[in-house]
Amino acid sequence: MDKIRERLYKIAEYKGLSMRKFEELCNLKRGNISNMTEYGTIGSDKLSKIIDAFSEVNIEWLLTGRGDMLKSKCPQYNTPDEISPDPNDKDTEFFAPDQINQVHFPKSVEQLSPLESIALYDIEAAANLQSLYDNRHENIIGQIAIPDIPKCDGAVYVRGDSMYPRLKSGDIIVFKFVPNELSSIFYGEMYLISMDLDGDDYLTIKYIKRSERGDNWVKLVSHNPEHDPKDIPLSAIRALALVKVSISMNTMN
Repeated sequence: MDKIRERLYKIAEYKGLSMRKFEELCNLKRGNISNMTEYGTIGSDKLSKIIDAFSEVNIEWLLTGRGDMLKSKCPQYNTPDEISPDPNDKDTEFFAPDQINQVHFPKSVEQLSPLESIALYDIEAAANLQSLYDNRHENIIGQIAIPDIPKCDGAVYVRGDSMYPRLKSGDIIVFKFVPNELSSIFYGEMYLISMDLDGDDYLTIKYIKRSERGDNWVKLVSHNPEHDPKDIPLSAIRALALVKVSISMNTMN
């Protein structure tokens, strides 16, 4: 089950906020959430401020991870701010809350597109991820249409074996650009990372995890155990994109 820190980050992502702005809107001190440990808890005073700032959030979900992130209203029975249906209307059905069973608990509340068309880029021609971000209309080699996925910014071919066997060379990843800030990182997720190390540009796909070297560092971890983890300063990251979808290629021409 997700930790409460991860659920707070999901609220911020849903609202399109950096964690710094999220803390500001909740009248929290900077770092109250971003500096929480993975298994950390949150005091009742801070929780109250978050609930006041985002009243639409389901408190049970926030505390336990059960149910939907947002409060929902069932149109078949009354809530204080809804117009009561006419009980004499034979076409209207009434259900008591305890007659309704929720059978699906979605992991994400991101708005899905019925058929998202995504540009497939030649990342080698673009030189690096930052260049691709700055010139999104260039170096497009095709379009990919994928139904029912969140909004994404582009797709590229996988090169190398650092994420093998989860990703193979020739597979395609679909990504969404995110700010290269500590507050925007979901630890344990897979990212497309453009970085500058000792004056050389590198582009890689890695899991980002916490670094033992402190808050201004991150640990890049491969899926392939033959590749050792590497700690890098956050300042070395030039551009960052969260991998949202992967497409496996079973054969190559």
